[in-house]
Amino acid sequence: MFNLAIDWGYTDRNPVQVVKKFAEEPFRRTRVLGHVEEKKLLDAVTPVYLKSMIRIFLNSGLRRKELFQLTWHNVNFQRRQIYITETKTGKNRYIPMNEAVYKELMRLYEARKDNGLVFVNPKTGRGYVCIRKAFQSACRRAEIDNLTLPDRLI
Repeated sequence: MFNLAIDWGYTDRNPVQVVKKFAEEPFRRTRVLGHVEEKKLLDAVTPVYLKSMIRIFLNSGLRRKELFQLTWHNVNFQRRQIYITETKTGKNRYIPMNEAVYKELMRLYEARKDNGLVFVNPKTGRGYVCIRKAFQSACRRAEIDNLTLPDRLI
């Protein structure tokens, strides 16, 4: 507005020129996965570990790294909470468990082999680092386009 006022001769300077502008947030693609698509996706998943990971991921709000590094020590079934440390923001946080997450984690807990990581890669004996190929294959089989792991079920 002040630039127009200068152009039109109403003023000779812009008094807010020294005010710093807010950084614009980059465009973030949002893909909503409906209940029907979620069922199709979970039905299309072949590795059992991936089905559990996707179900927990979609229903918890965990980031990929948080899911891959999740330990049983950080799962509190009595309070229905997941305690997350070493977060992207550097602040610890609690994630509430909805019924789907609670049931899936309880099922995994009863079948666990040790008290370490929730998801252990049977090939390496360590936590997962990437499940992109398996996830993309499941999306292809379920005929779901344009879905990435950060997207959530709404």
